[in-house]
Amino acid sequence: MTTTPAPGQCQFATATEVITPPRPIRLACTGDFASTSTGVHDDQHVRVLALQAIGGQVLLWVSYELLFFDRALNRALAEHAHRRYGIDPVHVTVAAVHNHNAGATCGYNPGAATAEYDALLVERGIAAIDTAMAHLRPGTLELRRTDIDLNIQRRVVTDGVASAGPNEGAPRDTELVLLTVTDASTSQDDSATLAACVVVWACHPVFYPELTTLSGEYPARLAHLLATDRYGCTPLFFQGAAGDARPRATIVDGAFARRGFEVIDQFARQVGDEVLALLERPGTPLDLDPTGVEFTVELPLSTLTVSDYQALAASGGPGNPTATNAQLRIDDHASRPEVATLTCTLVKLSGPEPVWLATMSGEPCHDIKELVRAEVPGPVVFIGYTDSTIYVVSDRMIAEGGYEVSSAVSFGHRGPLQPGVDARISAAFRQAVAVLT
Repeated sequence: MTTTPAPGQCQFATATEVITPPRPIRLACTGDFASTSTGVHDDQHVRVLALQAIGGQVLLWVSYELLFFDRALNRALAEHAHRRYGIDPVHVTVAAVHNHNAGATCGYNPGAATAEYDALLVERGIAAIDTAMAHLRPGTLELRRTDIDLNIQRRVVTDGVASAGPNEGAPRDTELVLLTVTDASTSQDDSATLAACVVVWACHPVFYPELTTLSGEYPARLAHLLATDRYGCTPLFFQGAAGDARPRATIVDGAFARRGFEVIDQFARQVGDEVLALLERPGTPLDLDPTGVEFTVELPLSTLTVSDYQALAASGGPGNPTATNAQLRIDDHASRPEVATLTCTLVKLSGPEPVWLATMSGEPCHDIKELVRAEVPGPVVFIGYTDSTIYVVSDRMIAEGGYEVSSAVSFGHRGPLQPGVDARISAAFRQAVAVLT
């Protein structure tokens, strides 16, 4: 006789590996782009959660404490998972927490990244996947969500023109999502042991505590706090639509400012308190049985002139991605792609009330998440930062300008995005939904 699995029943395992660079390295994005690390405040990690439907397919969640990485890292991990374990690549989610005091990696830091460190990232990610897949055990998967008010919109629009600054009350991604796994393999006294907690929230880690010190910033400190409070729990952090959101704790006298590690600790504790409070609320069991699709969205670019690149190259110091990439574009602008290509996935977790996992490369802003939510017929868990493509901005933002729009050259592109982003992203996710329903 076949026994019907209880709601949320699954197999799971977690694993963690240290990815702190073993020797001094250029820092990714602290504002002093030419700086080399002189110290380590706290180790950086890659964390993995493997989830398997009873008798079914595996989902892999991989969170790196890095600013960005090139898509080659995603492909290497997905290819390994498929080759060794038969895992569908569309079920492998690899994303960066976007901590700015991380080491430089391929994809965003021309001239600063090293092949040695990029190889270490692949090696440690594969090791974490292998460890997790070797230790699957029974558990229960649940979903919880709420909204919290610890981030703030960082674009101020005056007379239709955007500038950087705190914008109280403006829309931003305030949703806090938790995916939790309780361990069913422990003794009866420990039957409710929290073994894994995936935190999805949108907020730039931009405290810039020290310009030459490696740190996982507030996402890493949040992980430390949750692991300490819930013995045996492995927390994983993923950014939502964080492209236009900053921590409220970085505001000083009405403007954004650098803050130290003490403030980072306080902020992480605030976020942690919100997570712990949400854990006290009942969760909704999730049945896995995932089906998904990977697709790309091509976003046309407005090409800058050689004179524009020359001006940008002269505007920044050594190592600044805008200046460095602008100098590169002077020589090869005619041969560069005329589009920025987003890699996206949509995975449907089947059940009485399906939940959808949507992922997107680059730095998606709040408007973009809302476009996706409008196309998906059910609750969406939205994750960005799956590679270093570009700031993903809406048509409204393109008209307003501002840093997020003009920074396309920092990512190696010929120029900013053209209008038409909204329709292209909406159509792509609409088509993905049609494939899965």
